[in-house]
Amino acid sequence: MSFIEDYPVADLKPAPYNPRLIDQPSFDRLKRSIERFGVVKPLIINGDGTIVAGHQRARALRSLGIEKAPVYPLPLVSLHDEIRFNQFHNSVETSATPVNVTCSLPAAGGWTWITPDYLEVGPRQNTVVVAEIARLIARYGDWGSIIVDKTGRAILNSDYAVAARQMGYNVLAWVVPYEEDSRPLAECLAQEYGEYSYGLLDVKPFNQVACQRPRVKGKQSTLYERLVKPCVQPGMTLIDFGAGRGEAVADLCAQGHWAFAYEPYISAGPGSKALDVWATVQQIDALEKQIEDHGLADVVVLDSVINSTVSVGAHHHVLTTCNALMGPDAVFFTSTRSQGENERRARFTKVSNTHKRYMEFLDRDGYSASFMNGHWSLQRFMTADQLEADLAQYFEAVKVIPGPTQLWASCRGPRQLPMDQYENSLCVEFDMEYPGGLRHGLARPLVDAILKRLETR
Repeated sequence: MSFIEDYPVADLKPAPYNPRLIDQPSFDRLKRSIERFGVVKPLIINGDGTIVAGHQRARALRSLGIEKAPVYPLPLVSLHDEIRFNQFHNSVETSATPVNVTCSLPAAGGWTWITPDYLEVGPRQNTVVVAEIARLIARYGDWGSIIVDKTGRAILNSDYAVAARQMGYNVLAWVVPYEEDSRPLAECLAQEYGEYSYGLLDVKPFNQVACQRPRVKGKQSTLYERLVKPCVQPGMTLIDFGAGRGEAVADLCAQGHWAFAYEPYISAGPGSKALDVWATVQQIDALEKQIEDHGLADVVVLDSVINSTVSVGAHHHVLTTCNALMGPDAVFFTSTRSQGENERRARFTKVSNTHKRYMEFLDRDGYSASFMNGHWSLQRFMTADQLEADLAQYFEAVKVIPGPTQLWASCRGPRQLPMDQYENSLCVEFDMEYPGGLRHGLARPLVDAILKRLETR
């Protein structure tokens, strides 16, 4: 696509959703950087001038009264790729793979094009990142740039140069003038100008089914194999909250255990996108009868649910509900995705042909967004320390077991929380929203049965 060095700032349009937020001190630093060095990486825009990446720079330019900006106009960008452009444009601008430009550079600096033959690439790093950038280049053409010092060394965004070179694309470079020291610019570029925030996406919980980990039919999860099964004894009652297809519960029932599943979003059949709300209501009725007649559970399982909550508030409702389902001597088991998984992916040397979530960009709460099956979905990644501190708000004794891609935890001693907190969370979790804003409205007897048991727990 054609690079435009002097696009009118007045014609730039903010996108309806920008995943980056910026505070005032960071915005002031950004303005000072632009005042000193100018805009040294182009904004990315759709064909109609809508900004895909560069919202904060556009704001800074308007604030400074600057009327022209360098831009890359692209054809209409899909919703998924809009955020991917923004993420890669703002976050993956590293020099993990050394790249040097071997041709002569303009002494006065400024914009110039580098052909692939003049890009010398060192030992490859960030393979997953490069593969994702290459995918965007293949779909939209050239869209990125590098910054080069007077020695020819790429000091920013060498990953883009690696991807462009392997695909045979020329690379746009902004060259630091020979008489200037590149270090002050490098220091400015290394600073964070804003952070990701996915709250405005308003992701619906029923769309989270699309981002659940695929499971091999008939194979139990690691949480069940390592922690749950060794704990369950004859006569114990187990509740699996967010049980998916319920295979683990069915397996325990077949072995004679007293196990119950609750899953708000049950598929109406193989390959169907419809939800079987009646099946969920039947699970609610079974839980209500069990708790009313026999009391709260001895074991509560929350397997790969924490990572699929849509917000910190939803996360709170889930853990409050799990706490409420536990008898005083019960044990709680949970698992979630580790931030180490994201770090591990960035070091992969081979990209899976089937797994679509190659690289995550986390907001302050550990959420990352992805556009899948026509809807936005979120995944949350946590560290072991974060999970332990979080669970300690709901349980007296917490033990977290870290793994390379997952975290597992066992907890005992449910803390007694305020009754209005219990009621609010129980009403939310057992009467979840369905497409069209619908709710089944049949959870009240179960909520009352749990609240009655909590009064004497």
